[in-house]
Amino acid sequence: VESNDEGYYVCTICNPTGGSVETQPAHLVTNEGEDPQILFDDMSSQEVIMIGQKHSALAELIRTVPEYILQQPCSDEHLCEIGRCITKWQTIAPHLNLSPTEEEEIATHSGDKRIQMLKRWREKYGSGATYQCLSDSFQKSEEADLIDKIRALLTGGLSQILPGMDVIAQTQVVVYNGAQAFEWKGYGFKLLIPCDALLPGIKSCIITIRVGMSGQFQLPLHYNIISAVYEIRATTELAKPITIEIEHCAHCNNPDDCSNCTFSVAPETEIPYKFELLPGGAFEPLSRYGSISTKHFSLFLILRYIGQWLFSIPYLYYRAQVYYIRKQMTEWRVYFVITRDLQAEYKVVSAKYRGRAVEEYTFQIEFDENERIELKIPPDLDGTTCNGWRITVPYYPIIKKADVDRSSSGVECQLFIHWESTLAKPTTLRYKVDLHGAQHPTNYFHIVLDSTLTEPVLDCNTGCGPLPAVPTHRDLMNEVGAVIPVKWRFVGSQLGLQPDQLDAIEREQNGTLALCFSAVFHKWECDMTAPYHWSTIIAVLRVPQVGAKRLASALEERLV
Repeated sequence: VESNDEGYYVCTICNPTGGSVETQPAHLVTNEGEDPQILFDDMSSQEVIMIGQKHSALAELIRTVPEYILQQPCSDEHLCEIGRCITKWQTIAPHLNLSPTEEEEIATHSGDKRIQMLKRWREKYGSGATYQCLSDSFQKSEEADLIDKIRALLTGGLSQILPGMDVIAQTQVVVYNGAQAFEWKGYGFKLLIPCDALLPGIKSCIITIRVGMSGQFQLPLHYNIISAVYEIRATTELAKPITIEIEHCAHCNNPDDCSNCTFSVAPETEIPYKFELLPGGAFEPLSRYGSISTKHFSLFLILRYIGQWLFSIPYLYYRAQVYYIRKQMTEWRVYFVITRDLQAEYKVVSAKYRGRAVEEYTFQIEFDENERIELKIPPDLDGTTCNGWRITVPYYPIIKKADVDRSSSGVECQLFIHWESTLAKPTTLRYKVDLHGAQHPTNYFHIVLDSTLTEPVLDCNTGCGPLPAVPTHRDLMNEVGAVIPVKWRFVGSQLGLQPDQLDAIEREQNGTLALCFSAVFHKWECDMTAPYHWSTIIAVLRVPQVGAKRLASALEERLV
């Protein structure tokens, strides 16, 4: 609640799930002998917000938590967490309208009397034992810290700290009684919620999801992790199971490959978290998501069986990422990173370099049967000076697949590049970095450096020959799809595809970037939504939404 210079008040209402923020005009009401109040001018809301230091905790609770959430009965989990924060339960019991007899019974209880008091209150008042009533009781007993605890629980904790797991992001979903579908874009997580998922009398609940890539985990023998780890919590119990879909990086070509993937769950009772196999998961061939229905929430992930008795183990999808970081005016460092092809893991790696990198590219990559990739540069450039440029590989430039599988943030190699400005005139250098051990067509990339530019140019095209006017599907995927996979929706929109068509492609391809890009190019070729020429693609790449002007210029130079 804020006031302007004229003494007029405005109440700002925030959606704790990260949605829109709205404001409502309000005015100050002061009655003798009573605390001042802020009333909305729109009295249909029937909401009152107290002001003053004494009421700040309650006002903050009302401001940040929707009324329909506050009017829900308290859950067992929340009562236990709140109870552990109580210092003197005897001062709170009278404000919960518990009788002296009930207080005596609680005092003789052998367990935690604080939690027993809250559970007795809920048993006594049933559906009337709401978060709002509990907050009012804490307000009367001047327990502002406990009100803050309720607010933290109902808004997902307002913290990304989870003991034993490195949380990288969190989000929330408000569940109603109607059917809902939710996708956490960029983090490989989906929810499908059926009708009447809530218990009778419950209007809504909040589901909080937190995601991490590493932590103190104990896995079943002969299994490894092929997904991110998701912690899921709900403010109330559910009447019906909801369906969880989690992205994995296993290449499942057939039902046998799918049978080697399984969900795993761990209770949050002790660290390290001990994961156990969870039957009932569904995995479809050529899909990058596994699904499972559940009413009980904890830590979830997907595992792949790697026992020695199997004839074949589904191999994994991997992603290469290349970052340019300029150290000085004449020095650059190129980081080549390989990760498992998971959206959440890409977020972790890009966050590590993005603040410093002046350029980045990413593309899918495959290991050959040797399961290792080595960076190779021309011998005449390795540690020597050529036309003013010197390139060195300071560390062992080999990335092993086993190391990538064990890592939660990829494995990197570095290239040092130095421009000897005193030894030669300004020049442009283009050199090819071979990736020995990577399968074609992603077995090399090109880097272009111009000594007159303030930043380098990275060209990850898989070819450097001339391009015909009419593209082939393979060339489109190699030259564009493999370089800017995350931009498939923007490219599709510029090629004339409608939003509903793009949504349909994303559903049919389960959000797999390469497959989505392939479907966009196929639709463009079949429907001719725009002229089917390289010139069309080049124009699309120059659109600000796509932001690939340098790639467009490189392709334009190769047109026949």
